[in-house]
Amino acid sequence: MPHAIVIGAGIGGLTAAAALHGRGWTVDLHERAASLEPAGSGLALGPNALRALDTIGAGDAVRGLAAMTGTGGIRRPDGTWLSRTSAEAAQARYGDPTVALHRADLVEVLTSRLPDGIVHLGSTATAATPGGAVTTTDARGHRTDLHADLVVAADGIRSAARTALF
Repeated sequence: MPHAIVIGAGIGGLTAAAALHGRGWTVDLHERAASLEPAGSGLALGPNALRALDTIGAGDAVRGLAAMTGTGGIRRPDGTWLSRTSAEAAQARYGDPTVALHRADLVEVLTSRLPDGIVHLGSTATAATPGGAVTTTDARGHRTDLHADLVVAADGIRSAARTALF
């Protein structure tokens, strides 16, 4: 069975871990934070995001938690609309509306798609190589050398993996 290491338990990392696990991969997700605390606020997901969540079995759960937005779009800095649509128009055109929900609710839905033991909290990726080797360090400074068939770097703006690889 192929093995993946996902670095970072934000929305991207959790989604990648859920998708890989759903396709039969063994997955280990490493997150530097000691816990998955509710962070951020609300976010909007378009019809394409809902379809992507459908592919990992999370779309209906998100639809059940989300509120459909009325009207949305993109404005110029002066407030003039560049593009504007309604939830009804998006539903008619794309099959789903744009929905709004709290970030913590989306994280909970994604986390629920992962079996126990996959998410390793307090585990910071400190090195990575193109060959799939990853070094993690825990809060006590203990290093662990890991290897996987695939490494997904989703550890954000201060990505150790990106720094090591690019």
